[in-house]
Amino acid sequence: MRRVGDKRCRVTSSEPSTMPLERQTEAVLKTRKEVRSMRLPEICDMDIEAAEAQWGFPLDQERRAVLRCMDTVDIRACPGSGKTTLLVTKLGILASKWKYKHRGVCVLSHTNAAQREIERRFSQVPSLRALTAYPHFVGTIQSFLHQFMSIPAAIERFGTRPGVVENEYYEIEAKKEFFQGTRRKGPYATAWNAIANWIKRNPNVTIADYISREIEYKDENLTLPPLGLKNRPVGWDSPTGKQLRQFKKRMSQQGIFRYQDMAALAGWYLKKHPMIADLLQERFLMVFFDEMQDTIVEQGCLLDALFPERSVVQRFGDNRQAIYHSTADNMTGAHFPRGTVLPMKKSFRLSPSIARLSQCVCADSPPEELVGDTRKADRRHTVLVFKRDRIQEVLPDFCRLVACEIRTGLSETQVKAVGANSKAKEEANKFPSAISDYWPSFVPRYQRAQARLTCLSAHLDQAKTGMITTRSTGKGRTLLLDACARMLRLQGITDRSRPLSPSTMVRQLRDKCPAEYRRLNTLLAITCQTLLRGGKPNLGEFAEEARAALGHFNAESWNPHVDQFICNTRGEANVQQALQNQSLANDNVFRYQCEAGPVSVKVDTIHSVKGETLCAVLVLETIFYEHDLKALIDKGYLKGQLRNANPLRRLAEHLKRIYVAMTRPTDLLCLAVLDEHIKNGDLQALERLGWAIKEIL
Repeated sequence: MRRVGDKRCRVTSSEPSTMPLERQTEAVLKTRKEVRSMRLPEICDMDIEAAEAQWGFPLDQERRAVLRCMDTVDIRACPGSGKTTLLVTKLGILASKWKYKHRGVCVLSHTNAAQREIERRFSQVPSLRALTAYPHFVGTIQSFLHQFMSIPAAIERFGTRPGVVENEYYEIEAKKEFFQGTRRKGPYATAWNAIANWIKRNPNVTIADYISREIEYKDENLTLPPLGLKNRPVGWDSPTGKQLRQFKKRMSQQGIFRYQDMAALAGWYLKKHPMIADLLQERFLMVFFDEMQDTIVEQGCLLDALFPERSVVQRFGDNRQAIYHSTADNMTGAHFPRGTVLPMKKSFRLSPSIARLSQCVCADSPPEELVGDTRKADRRHTVLVFKRDRIQEVLPDFCRLVACEIRTGLSETQVKAVGANSKAKEEANKFPSAISDYWPSFVPRYQRAQARLTCLSAHLDQAKTGMITTRSTGKGRTLLLDACARMLRLQGITDRSRPLSPSTMVRQLRDKCPAEYRRLNTLLAITCQTLLRGGKPNLGEFAEEARAALGHFNAESWNPHVDQFICNTRGEANVQQALQNQSLANDNVFRYQCEAGPVSVKVDTIHSVKGETLCAVLVLETIFYEHDLKALIDKGYLKGQLRNANPLRRLAEHLKRIYVAMTRPTDLLCLAVLDEHIKNGDLQALERLGWAIKEIL
């Protein structure tokens, strides 16, 4: 068994987020005398063979090396390598051998989706359920930093526990705080006029935008951003600066923060109490990261400071798939991978031909070999070359290829057409600019969500779309509960001075007023069923019944802010326009009737399919400063002419996005390229590499 460090403690069951730091330190000093060393379980061949039989997951030498390794290491896993399954397999073996009551394993992921996938796997194996409780931790990086650092920092610095941490909620509350009184006599009148002067030349920014998005803590010193114009800066000691500082202080004292504020508070807490790193290393003997390549630079640096030496840190990821802005890899290229690296080159998702074609767009230099699964059949992967006036024939042609190469009747969740850009541009030289050029009925997610928080009507519309799309009432109930909690927050109802969240609202109602709790549930059930059948409830009747069900929280008359939330329909027109084709639930599914049968294609962005395994994918050429597929053809990548030098940042971003898109399918891969972007010899080079060419004339 492997020995971990020589500084050990036995931490009490209180979490660091609620236990005073002095008591934590005292506990560490006492227990280090009792526990001199601890050993991590060893994973042997017998454990691996038992896991292989249990999961039905082939464990070759690469994967066995990852399972056996009990040292700090980075695991660079190719698309479809089963890294999450391998991580869960390793956690399952560790959980069955874990003997420590006050020392645990920490499992962190970048996104909620990755966390939910890990938890879903946990639910399938009884031994893994132990990892969801103390002394272990499973969650997102953000939730980890909030619990152990940002929340105690807010309590210590501002005397309040953060309530709802959400940028959109912050914007609503910031406007309520700032726009008190009038522009001449309000508490922030000087700042109001100054900001109006700063932004007058920028029609896309309002005063509300400025105060709700720009005034945030930037670093571990809780520094606020520069004020004024570049050529006319304004100091924080000026009358305007003092008012804005007071505004931010008021928001903080109410427990209302932006995500960036919480990140800065975490850094502030670590700077003031550096021993928190010792405490967390004492608590967590092993730390696992999933999708490490997507971790924000600031979070990565903070985590490095928290787990510098004694904890065993194993990070799973693939820097070739780092497509989110401001990730460590995009910013510096140094955070992942680093140090000792274990590769996982074999993909169980990709056929050999898709692996070979996809390897051409790796951002590596030289590219690491990508090995496909020889059990999978190779198909006619096709480049669809279209003329301007034939662009709307691209999706029908792709449907016919799917019907021919695979079959008809596949679920829309298995066949997708994806592009990098969802925002259309008008200039002729930027055609095709966005996904909607291929299918005008496509509605970007930002349009569907833009009015979500403006009014009750928008909540109902979003609930309706979500339920029809998912064919369940879960999404609708969540949105309706959010609307009810929003009414209470606008009324000024809090939970011990913290903003009232939907879950707290439901819990308090259930525990203290069962009759009103049943009344609210009845209202939600009836409303969800009405929406699911395509109907639209009466806003006034819903609001009246909701107010009655929420009477426990508010016995007084409801204020004008709540009335405006209920009656405001300014956002409704935008929502209705964005949610056109309601009969099809506007789920962005293109449906086509081939001779052999129906084919449905989900149309979405490349970012939306990251982490998915699909049957067939069509990659649509769009523009991000330049046309992505054109750039990769011109530079030789898509033609198999790999470069030795590392690509510049913008080209590297194209490569990573297209690499993510091309490595989703198990069976069929297609590209759509405008014919004007094809030069002499390009088609022949693509064919020599293994692409089939289909011209849409």
